[in-house]
Amino acid sequence: MHQQLHKWANQDLKQKNIPILPFNTLLNKQLLNEVIDELSHNKGIVLVDAKLQDGTEVIVRL
Repeated sequence: MHQQLHKWANQDLKQKNIPILPFNTLLNKQLLNEVIDELSHNKGIVLVDAKLQDGTEVIVRL
């Protein structure tokens, strides 16, 4: 998972890469686990609700 986060963080950067080290710290792992745990208490919440002019709709729910 950390490698995927690193890949996503660097995908739009052209000049400077973010090192993978910040994604592997114990603090970040604990924080990520707390966020996931807290989100699991809010099942059904809408995270993204986008409607484009061409009629395309995107709804992301937990």
